[in-house]
Amino acid sequence: MADRLNIALVGATGKVAALAHLSALMQLSNASLYAVCDIDPDGVGELADRTGSLAHTYFEEVLADPHVDAIDLVTPPFLHADQTISAAQACLLRKADGAFALRSHSNG
Repeated sequence: MADRLNIALVGATGKVAALAHLSALMQLSNASLYAVCDIDPDGVGELADRTGSLAHTYFEEVLADPHVDAIDLVTPPFLHADQTISAAQACLLRKADGAFALRSHSNG
């Protein structure tokens, strides 16, 4: 892993991402906003242009990118468990707000 972490912001065009996560990520001295990911192709493309990061519309693209060191999940809570498991399998650091699952048996 490099001296600076390359972070991908997933769920990047939502209100929570815009209000808190994006500004915090842009201020980190030991990390850079490497990629943004969202299902809204126009919004994520515009955000990528504005922040100088890569745009992805599929979470799987983020997982497959060898330059991504960590992900910041700002997706709806019902996605967190599956996305966290996928990130762990890809050996990525992960940060998310909210619960991983609503019940202990939510993910099998």
